[in-house]
Amino acid sequence: WNCLMNVAYSKAFAATGNEHYRDVALKNIEFILNKMLNGINLKHCYKQGNSYIKGFLDDYVYLVWALIHLQEITGDQKYLFKAKALLDKIFIEFDDQDAVLFYYTSKNQKDIIARKADVYDGAVPAANSILTHCINYLAIVFKEDFLCKRLLQMFANLQPAIIKHPTSFAVWAIALQNHTKTYKEIVVSGNDANSIITSIVEKFVPNKILVFNNNNIVDELPICSNKKSTEKLLFFVCQNQTCLEPIYSLSKFWLFYNN
Repeated sequence: WNCLMNVAYSKAFAATGNEHYRDVALKNIEFILNKMLNGINLKHCYKQGNSYIKGFLDDYVYLVWALIHLQEITGDQKYLFKAKALLDKIFIEFDDQDAVLFYYTSKNQKDIIARKADVYDGAVPAANSILTHCINYLAIVFKEDFLCKRLLQMFANLQPAIIKHPTSFAVWAIALQNHTKTYKEIVVSGNDANSIITSIVEKFVPNKILVFNNNNIVDELPICSNKKSTEKLLFFVCQNQTCLEPIYSLSKFWLFYNN
């Protein structure tokens, strides 16, 4: 629930520019990372200074989702690296390779009769459906073909149900649409890249991947490869592994997007 609320606060900051929402999201995520995450081992509960009960699939997935959103409003790439590390952990502990979905419980949890995979979107989205969004996003950011292939397998498994019962698989349907339409990849590069975050996120741009590359990054994200600038801000827009010529101003960037 904390991570779902964190996503809401990130979206609230993007929509309003009110820094209170970003500050709350940052404090909340730092609490989770410092108090409930030991390396990449996440706990489900926290009380009176102690974290306990091994995290379930939705705990990990919602945290990955929150980290992705937080990177877009802060420009801090460390959140994407942490999200990818947690995604790798999900594959290790929750993967059901036969059904190409992911179990709700870890393979290390022995006090259950059977493991199940949650797929229905109800009052909260299913962990597997949010996971498709995360896999799709991070597959492009880190340029990993394995993730792309696994995403297609997950969609193939659920597509008949998504089409027949869309209200029960709403988040799945959005993920499938995003993949079909393909993400627009936006990299804002330059020493002052983070200075225009608010000017970018304040406008609703669906189906996008947004990364800020301020050139002070030690470990470069694959999506930022060959997309550097120093003195001038550059806007790189790519889709389906094809990139336009760099755009040199925010106004021209929006002119392109509006067309």
